[in-house]
Amino acid sequence: MPGIAAMSPRLAVLIALVAAGCAEMPVGEDRIAYRPPAAESAARVATTKDSAGVAQALRAAGFDNVTVLRDGSVRLRSDSAALVDCGTIVQVALGNRAEFPATTAKAVLIADRPPNDPAVRSVRTRSEVRLVPLADGSGFAVGEAHRVTVTYTSALTGRSSHSSAAFDGTQVARLADKSSCRSAGLVQDIVG
Repeated sequence: MPGIAAMSPRLAVLIALVAAGCAEMPVGEDRIAYRPPAAESAARVATTKDSAGVAQALRAAGFDNVTVLRDGSVRLRSDSAALVDCGTIVQVALGNRAEFPATTAKAVLIADRPPNDPAVRSVRTRSEVRLVPLADGSGFAVGEAHRVTVTYTSALTGRSSHSSAAFDGTQVARLADKSSCRSAGLVQDIVG
């Protein structure tokens, strides 16, 4: 797995442009900007639903791999990018402006005009969320484990760079391109 120094200079510049700081950057002509994630998650969710009701709510929201375990906890496993927030990428290139979640499965990023070496940015996510009933019956404790893998591939040379980060529901993870990810808090919104 090559590092940024082993990549083509254009791909390295593109990644640096995407990641140039974690603060929101103004978007000018022909540039790429990044806005960090805004979502927040909670370690608990208040609800009157029981475990079966929580599982039903998650399934109704489109999650298939939901299991009620023997101890009454609910486990959700998913590859859905909706469970994580990795911020937003804003690209202005060739007279067009595009703004999209940084968890978009595949996007072509153009740093130069004319596009001399566009990069394909691919994202994979994997999440496991466990909701454990609170002893007082007021809701569930929420435990989350996420992994995000980002790959940049040069459209011309095929050279690529990978970065991966694992994090829980309360952490903010940093990837090699200086983007960051955190839980989207979606499970709490669905269950609560």
